Amino acid sequence: MPKTPRSGPDGLRAAHLVAAARALLDAGRSRTDDAHLRRAESTAYYAMFHCLARVCADRLATSGGAPLRFRTRQNVYRALLHNRARQRCRDERLLAAYPAVIREFARGFVRLQTRRQSADYDPTVVVENSDARRHVEHAARLIRAFENAPEADLRDFALRVLLAERED
Repeated sequence: MPKTPRSGPDGLRAAHLVAAARALLDAGRSRTDDAHLRRAESTAYYAMFHCLARVCADRLATSGGAPLRFRTRQNVYRALLHNRARQRCRDERLLAAYPAVIREFARGFVRLQTRRQSADYDPTVVVENSDARRHVEHAARLIRAFENAPEADLRDFALRVLLAERED
């Protein structure tokens, strides 16, 4: 009998990813290589990414508070694209309409995505434990605050992050 994933059928939990990043930091302390620290930075970004994907699914794939069909919810969750999310989170004109908590999350999302790309793909980057720890804890704070932002703002932001902008 196959095991049920601990993350549940609707995606990874940001809190679990933050915990994994912290475990990687602890493992990285006693090693001479920086693989654990690189993975911690990468995992911190993915915690933010999955937080945003869950916010999108939770706010947009429901009707009257009840989740829509599993496949519909899964499609909304998976509709979040890294590059589009980055573009929206860099758009100061778009962000100006939102409270500080959403603007800070968006800016942190962009910074951590950049750190993740360096950690994952740049062999010359040296990741220091103190920097990686600071980034993981910053992601954790941003996620907690973002998840408690006003519902109407979260729903609106989810739509703006997922949908393509029209040029006409």
